[in-house]
Amino acid sequence: MSRPKMNHWYTPKLGLRTGIRVLLSSIFGTFADRRDSMALNAPVSDGAMDPAMDYSAEGGAPFWIDYMSDTGDGYDATFAMARLLCDPALSVDGLDAPLPPARVLVLGGDEVYPDPSKEEYQRRLIDPLEQATQEVHGYPERDYGSAGPDLYALPGNHDWYDGLVSFGHLFCRRRIAIPGQATVPRPGRIIANWSTQQTRSYFALKLPGNWWLWAVDSQLAGYIDKSQVEYFAYVGQRWMQPGANVILAVASPGWVGAAQAVDRTAFEQFDFVSTLAERVRDENGAPKGHRVRLVLTGDHHHYVRHEEEGEQGPMPETETPAPRPRTLIVAGGGGAFLHPTHHLDPVERHPLGRQEEKRNALTERVYRIASTDGREALYPPRDASRSLAMRNLWFALLNPGMTATIFAVYLLFIWTLSLWSVAIQGQTLLGYIHAQGSGWDALTAYLGLIGRAPLHLGAVFVSLAAYYYFAGRVRPVVRWTSSLLHWLAQSAGALLSVWFIMKALARPVEASAASAVWEVPTVILGAAVGALVFGTIFGLYLLIQLNVFGRHFNEAFSSIRIDQYRNFLRMKIGTDGALTVYPIGLRAVPGADEDERPRPEMIEAPIRFEP
Repeated sequence: MSRPKMNHWYTPKLGLRTGIRVLLSSIFGTFADRRDSMALNAPVSDGAMDPAMDYSAEGGAPFWIDYMSDTGDGYDATFAMARLLCDPALSVDGLDAPLPPARVLVLGGDEVYPDPSKEEYQRRLIDPLEQATQEVHGYPERDYGSAGPDLYALPGNHDWYDGLVSFGHLFCRRRIAIPGQATVPRPGRIIANWSTQQTRSYFALKLPGNWWLWAVDSQLAGYIDKSQVEYFAYVGQRWMQPGANVILAVASPGWVGAAQAVDRTAFEQFDFVSTLAERVRDENGAPKGHRVRLVLTGDHHHYVRHEEEGEQGPMPETETPAPRPRTLIVAGGGGAFLHPTHHLDPVERHPLGRQEEKRNALTERVYRIASTDGREALYPPRDASRSLAMRNLWFALLNPGMTATIFAVYLLFIWTLSLWSVAIQGQTLLGYIHAQGSGWDALTAYLGLIGRAPLHLGAVFVSLAAYYYFAGRVRPVVRWTSSLLHWLAQSAGALLSVWFIMKALARPVEASAASAVWEVPTVILGAAVGALVFGTIFGLYLLIQLNVFGRHFNEAFSSIRIDQYRNFLRMKIGTDGALTVYPIGLRAVPGADEDERPRPEMIEAPIRFEP
């Protein structure tokens, strides 16, 4: 059994493969939304809800739920987290008593990286879950339909890269017999210690104590299809008791960083989804009074807890009652590479548009990072995150695939430029540079030669377009400034490194054959040094953008692939109806072949929500 390492995101093969997946899924996801076919294959009953998703009768004892997101990257991290989930008595540093296992596991999105093929799901998610189950419980995989904890999964953007085909086969296998239709019931799939129960990519779970868990599938572009809106509206109107408490699971934190974004679509869609339960009315048109108390998400691979500020005033009777402030937790530490936290704004302010003001009875939403005794609810802490970011200075060595690619590009550039020099001047590049008197003359001659080579000059400006694209969607002046400075730095680095090597190794050569022989190792060495300089400048660019401007957090940490500071949530609904959230972290990840057991710790004190 292969145990894959964390993905090397800065490799041409992976980048090209992922780019093609994104393009195809974006195109076909628009014209052939798989959520529609799921809704047709699993229609909602007019009567009672699906009994497999109704846990309300299990309230005689504390009811436990696990939430983990962003799994299936490196084998070791996913395996370590699975061992914690399976532990029948989980001892956590910071708690006096061990925690029992959960009755339900919810995977919050991006269950596999980089793309959702059947093989990748098996290698990066199922295999580590099964190994952890066998090591903890010591029994083989169970038969279909046998009892055990249940598993539900919400798709993230990476799960959507094949149009949700593999996700549907893995997590939505179960089928319910529909009266009057030629359907054959089918049990869900057994994955290690868990049984899948869902029939769609979105779902609603009825929990004890008038608590519900809604998981909303927002596809790739944040689009919520009509069938899904109607499903949750039906659940809220027909099956939920008035004043129900809702735990809302979404695929990404649309409230984080959206105030500085050029496109506010992410926040607008999140605001719509987060108020969906509060807008539900009964058959007579009266508000049912449901409240979203807790929002859970992943996508960002760290832990942070926000609290929405302010009491919101009542709406006019003709409108929907305003939602109360809620708690929002990002817990995306299930196994993917770590994301930083030091770039996060302590306070997120989101001005609302006219439709949003009408919907919410306020002009802005305010989210503040929670803190206890002066310690922010962040994992990793800001200081540790900032220190880890410094590893980008070693970008060239940490990303050998990209360094090798740049070496090949520089080698082709220099070698063809030398051929161009022979064609127009009768001298190789090395001989031409050596023929110049001073170093400055050699540098200007080198620049002049590039300026007279149309293909090479065009390549220089194509690289500017690449840096502009990489700068991301920000204000035009910021995008142009950062991409121009990056381009100038990279151009200067490439120019000076190649020029320095050629000037240092150049020697008078009479015969052209001898010159060509000597030029080969010089060109290779110049390209190698240039590639190392490129990687160093690129890492420095990421470091400055992250530490100074709070940008490129994903690009800066995907380059260094840190396998630390994992996290998940274990939640308890007590017999009194109160919800308690235990944020559990794993600072260091032991290898799957090591005897060392994971040592989980409390990220912060348990968070309690009264009934």
